[in-house]
Amino acid sequence: MIHIEFVFLKLLTMAAGLIVAIAAYRAYKRYDSRPLLYVSLGFLLISIGVGSEGILFDFTPLTLYKQVSSIRYL
Repeated sequence: MIHIEFVFLKLLTMAAGLIVAIAAYRAYKRYDSRPLLYVSLGFLLISIGVGSEGILFDFTPLTLYKQVSSIRYL
C-alpha cells in the first residue's frame, strides 16, 4: 500500500472511534448509565492512541519493530 492509503485508513479508524465515543457519551447522558461512560472513555482513549501512533510513525523514526526488537528478555 502507498503511504497516503495508510494515512487515510488511520484517519478513518480514528473518526469511527470518535463517532462511537460520542454516541456512547450521548447514551450515557440520556440513560445515566455508568458503563456507557466507561465505553465512551475507552473508545476515546483508543482513538487518541490511533492518532498519536500515526503521528509518531510519520514524524519520528520510531517503529513498532524497533521497539519490540530492542526489548531484552531476562
